[in-house]
Amino acid sequence: MRQLPLFLAAVLVLSASAAKKSSKKWAAVEATVVDQKGNPVEDAIVFTLDGTSSRKAKTIVMVMKDMDFAPKFVAVTVGDSVSFPNRDTTHHHVYSFSKIKKFDSRLYKDGKPKVVKFNKAGLVKAGCKIHDWMKGTILITTSDRRVFTDAGGVAVLKVARGKSVRLGIYHPRLRGKHTKHEVDVALRKGKGTASWKLKLKKKKKKKSTRNKVYY
Repeated sequence: MRQLPLFLAAVLVLSASAAKKSSKKWAAVEATVVDQKGNPVEDAIVFTLDGTSSRKAKTIVMVMKDMDFAPKFVAVTVGDSVSFPNRDTTHHHVYSFSKIKKFDSRLYKDGKPKVVKFNKAGLVKAGCKIHDWMKGTILITTSDRRVFTDAGGVAVLKVARGKSVRLGIYHPRLRGKHTKHEVDVALRKGKGTASWKLKLKKKKKKKSTRNKVYY
């Protein structure tokens, strides 16, 4: 029984050592995002443009329901797929003409949903050929190192430790190309800071679909 405390002590030492080594691999970047009026921007996504992902590919769901996409915006990693199940009582026809990934589904209501795999980083706009007000956006990044800003417009992103890291940012209401906002952030002692002032479009009021014709 006397050996048990010694064993537990050894385990704690090894765990602390492993945690210390792990912390040396990563750096933390604190990002701050405001709009053109200086107000904090919530739900802007900050992501690293360096490196790739070693995790297994996932399938993210973007449901078509209530005559719209839900959620209207998703972020995935290169190699991931997006599934578009139809939860409405009418037919939908999901498609995209985006250069990053063009796709086109059959007209469907029930049964197997359209599933699209993304092998290239960038931005993809999706829609429904039957109901043109339905809009969805998919951001594909090379790494799964990404995080959303909070209500205060702040996010802390964990990145690979080094001298610097290149970051990108996106928000569904961003004006212009998101690639123009890419920045290089210097890392010192495992820390870095980044800030953006973004021009955002006004929030659109959801249009009534009461008098729309559904198929």
